[in-house]
Amino acid sequence: MSNCEENILVVNASPRKKSNTQILVDEAVKGIEEIRGARATVFCLAGKKINGCKGICRNYCIKNGNCVQADDFHEFANLWMKADGIIYATPVYHMSFPSRLQALIERLGQVFFGVSKGQYLRFCKAGGVIAQGHTQYGGQEYTIEAIIRHLMLMNCIPVSGDMPCSYVGVGAQQDDMKTNEAVKESARSLGRRVTEIASVLKFGIVGLKNDLPSDYFYDHQRKFTPPRK
Repeated sequence: MSNCEENILVVNASPRKKSNTQILVDEAVKGIEEIRGARATVFCLAGKKINGCKGICRNYCIKNGNCVQADDFHEFANLWMKADGIIYATPVYHMSFPSRLQALIERLGQVFFGVSKGQYLRFCKAGGVIAQGHTQYGGQEYTIEAIIRHLMLMNCIPVSGDMPCSYVGVGAQQDDMKTNEAVKESARSLGRRVTEIASVLKFGIVGLKNDLPSDYFYDHQRKFTPPRK
């Protein structure tokens, strides 16, 4: 693929620094960077302050297109807005993902509902999921499916890695992530495919600009800043 300038955001949802999840994040970044001109940005939740959604601020979000809380959410929202594709990489917590990621995506939905004044924009970002659990059947697919639902709710396009190792995303067992080459290749293939589909979507939308509704076109560089106290 030539002249690819896709910006792919990779979110490491582990609350721990030097996490097992980072192993597969690094592999996904390798896959992204195999596509000439593509670049990866990694956002790690470890050490970040992400408060839960208050719910009572819904009217503020819709009115202002911003979140009422002042924390590291705004850094994430700016990266998300600019990205052509998103990869969420997460450990499995209670057959789902960590609470900090839950808070992040809940607030994300509220903010963008406000950006478009009560309508969800057709973001059409390519998205993929990596989940690693303690055991082979540790809830990885449940976790992947939950994040796929988030991507669909945000009008994004879920993408898998290459078959047959990756069906709905990359599922990994903690004990073999460092040595299992098939798992690492699945993460790399997910990085490649999210980048490829992001390029297809972006160029397709540009090519159909005279035929598509305005919901497909939004300001990728829009800045979110914490509200002043």
